Amino acid sequence: MTQFNICVGVDGSASSRAALSTAVKEASAHNGTVHAVTAWHVDLIEAERYGGFITDDERHGAEESARKTQEAAIDVVLADLKVTPSIERHIIRGLPGPVLVASTRDCQFLVVGTEHKGVLKRTLVGSTSQYCTRHSHIPVIVVPHVTEEHISTLA
Repeated sequence: MTQFNICVGVDGSASSRAALSTAVKEASAHNGTVHAVTAWHVDLIEAERYGGFITDDERHGAEESARKTQEAAIDVVLADLKVTPSIERHIIRGLPGPVLVASTRDCQFLVVGTEHKGVLKRTLVGSTSQYCTRHSHIPVIVVPHVTEEHISTLA
């Protein structure tokens, strides 16, 4: 029998916490494992303004910030649960969409949250959930934009 694995994108936003909550519930129901994935990258355009290079300390800082963001999100989602599934933590350098799609190799589905962005921001930055639904080879569950009030009803 194949292990039931769920990949979920975790970026610290309310919608990603809702996605993580959804993944935890599904994994618990199927005795599966949650693969919490947080992508990080250093903005090279921003670095260009400051001489065009990125130090090892800046890289390490960005990775450590991603790790802390992921841990905080997991702590919030698991806080009131009595039984929790196995959670594997992955901190991966790269843009969120490609990192998430590449992380789903042994997973049955991918869960992502979606933020409400204006047209300009969505055009400039892109949409991780749209990238995942276009490029994923497995089903993608997109958890809609949520507020903090919605989060409390999901737990």
